[in-house]
This record gives sequence, C-alpha cells and structure tokens, in this order.
Amino acid sequence: MIELLVFLGVAAGVGAPRFDVEPVTNAEFRAFVVAHPEWRRDRVPRLFADADYLAHWSGPTTLGPRARSRAPVVRVSWFAARAYCTARGGRLPTEAEWDLAAGDSADDLAWFARPTPDVLPDVSGKVDAHGVADLHGLVWEWVEDFGSALIGTDAQQACGAEAIAAKDPRAYATFMRNAFRNSLEAHYTTTSLGFRCAYDGAAPPPAPSRPAKPESPGGPSIYDLDVRLRDAAGRDVGLDVLRGKPVLVAMFYTSCPATCPILIDDIARLLAEAKQPDARVLLISFDPEHDTPARLAELARARRLDARWELAAASAYDARTIAAVLGIKYTQVASGSFVHGYTVVALDGDGHLRARSLRAGDHGALVQALAH
Repeated sequence: MIELLVFLGVAAGVGAPRFDVEPVTNAEFRAFVVAHPEWRRDRVPRLFADADYLAHWSGPTTLGPRARSRAPVVRVSWFAARAYCTARGGRLPTEAEWDLAAGDSADDLAWFARPTPDVLPDVSGKVDAHGVADLHGLVWEWVEDFGSALIGTDAQQACGAEAIAAKDPRAYATFMRNAFRNSLEAHYTTTSLGFRCAYDGAAPPPAPSRPAKPESPGGPSIYDLDVRLRDAAGRDVGLDVLRGKPVLVAMFYTSCPATCPILIDDIARLLAEAKQPDARVLLISFDPEHDTPARLAELARARRLDARWELAAASAYDARTIAAVLGIKYTQVASGSFVHGYTVVALDGDGHLRARSLRAGDHGALVQALAH
C-alpha cells in the first residue's frame, strides 16, 4: 500500500480530489482479487472483462515472472478497476481530473513510439510537481468517464492528427490519450492499460465492492449488472424490469432540449415499423438529481407514451455503469446539462445485446432484433 495520497495541484483548492501517488501494482491488485474472488480471472463474467483479463499472471491469484509485484497492473477492465477503487473507498478519476494532474509531457511523445515491453518495469516512485508518479511514460490509465471527450464540442479530439492545429504541439499527448480511451469498451483489457484511484475525502474510508453477479446462461447479459432504477411510479426496480420481452434501451434526461426529443420520436417510429406487440422501451435518465418520478411521469404524459414505455432514473454511479456496457457516451458540462450522443440498443428477453444504432432512422438491425 502506498504511503500517502496527494492533492491534485495547489490551485485546485481544498475540495480537490486526491490521487494515489502511483498506479495500482500487481501486488495490490492481487490482494484485492484474493479478498474479492469474484474478480479472479477464472470467475469474472465476460460482461465485466474480456478473455485476456489478467492473462499475463501465472494463475488466478499467482503473479509469476511476467507480472512483477511492483509493476503496474495491466490487462484489467474498467469494471475491475472501478471495483478495486470502490473497495478502497475511492473511485476512478474523471478524464478532466486526470488531465489536470498529468498535463502534457514531451516524454509521452517518445513513449508513444516504443512498443510495450512483455514485462513492464516497476513503478518509479518519482513524483512530479503535483506529488504523483508515473502519469507519463509507463501505462495508459482508465478514467471513470472514458470516451466522453469525443462527443459534442470535443469531437475535434477524435484523432491525434488534430493536434497539428493546437497552439502547443505538446498537447498531442492529450489528443492521443482521448483518442485511445474513446476506442475502449468497458470490458476491454490491454497490455498497457492500468489505473489509479481518486478520493474525495481527507482519507479513503473502507467501503465494500459491489460484486459481479454470476454470468447468466447463454452468455453475457446486461441483466447481470448490479444496478437499481427508480421508475416513474416511484418504485425501486431492477434493470431487468422488462425481462422476458424484447426491449429497446436508450439513455436520456427530461430537460434535454434537442437530442432526447428526437430520440423519443425516433423510437416511437421504430416501434410502429417493427409491429411487434411484445416489444418494450426502457428509457433511463442519467440525471437523477432532477429526474424525479414526478418529472418522468410528466414527460410520459406530455409525450403520450403508452404502457410499452418504462421511464426510470439511475444513480450517477449506476448510470455510468449502464452506459459503459451499452456503449453510450455522455458527459455533464458546467451548466449542469448533458452532452450525449444518439444510441439505441436492442435486447432480447434475457438481456443479451442484439443490435445497436448510433443514428436516428437507422432501424434495420433494431427491427430485425425485435423480431427474434
């Protein structure tokens, strides 16, 4: 266990989150896996980690020669990294927090050109001006809202080549980090992707991790997620509230001025086109602070949504979990509103993802998925 946590810069103020000094090491992650065996590589459901999860370890709880104890842990999914931080009483840092701490470094440019070694070196322990170590030149790192930088006005960062237009060429590193993170899905693991935790209190209090449920028969199911929703009737329901029916799932917020009304209209047209009487719609709000059951019910009345539509809100934590699984990108901006894309996902009756659309009017695959 590292000795201290550090503030994210002097200018950030008293309320700034604190970071782990170093990336999480293999030894630290092994201790977590031993304490929480549901995150062993031979037990974790494929919904939460791909087949290469911790593949460089000699065994489910054995490090071996390719995973030095003081080297940063890699081949970990976003779910696993998040569970570790939760168990420590912390969380993954946001993209903005991580970039504030990291800035840009000329060392990154040389690192990008080097292949990842088969055996990673140990964490260096050499702290920078912010008191953190190895933010550059060792591994990429997961963040809570990975991929969110490439929506809305930040679409310019979609490719490292866009850094040519930047005032400071060293900003290329930021473009590359954002582009790399945007390419990820939450269950992915890579040979150069690790993480560290952030903490909002003076010290990380103990907190239990949220265990992954056993994998459903038939493969990964979104219904395996340990999340809860509050629906328009004020009921506390599970994500599988519509189990047994083919379901279209999307995320939204009730005060959205543009994308969400288009999304709802498009799903209504899709339902009419599909002509599947059993088909249902689950709209999940990522704005639980404002989208109370009363506001959800008001929207349903105003839009004349019938009994086939289920509207619910998720906590901020659970909304990010759901979005990560479904490949939905969103971020909250300073005004309190949300920037998000258009995504509709079709699930079968057991919660298996059958189709995804990223464009209004692109109904073909979704209609076909509802028919089976």
